[in-house]
Amino acid sequence: MELPADRRSVLAEAATRYNDKAFLPIAADIRDFCENRRIPGTPPKSRAAAIPRLFGFMAMTEAGAVQEILDSGYYSGPSRLGPIADAIRELSRERIRAYNERNGLPDNPESVSAAGAEDTDGAADDRS
Repeated sequence: MELPADRRSVLAEAATRYNDKAFLPIAADIRDFCENRRIPGTPPKSRAAAIPRLFGFMAMTEAGAVQEILDSGYYSGPSRLGPIADAIRELSRERIRAYNERNGLPDNPESVSAAGAEDTDGAADDRS
């Protein structure tokens, strides 16, 4: 099957990312991708077994659409969630610091229990 140059180029990029596990790094990602894209067939048992099915689908897809899939990062695995997790962790630390300050507690976010950190909206903590 002869492919246009733009499609060959984007498929080569997809193959590189796939080999580096930067695209569809685990079987669950492959399964989700196939389900979301309605790619027919039985879910593959390994990443290697998925190659014909995945790249057959992408070879039939317009180059721009494949590039959008790669650029979106939706199928890049959990490692892409690191910055989001870091932001959530920092926000939690800030909220715990504010809670500690309001309640005269030491400024050590790791020392506050989950029960003590529940009130982070500024309301008084009167549970007695």
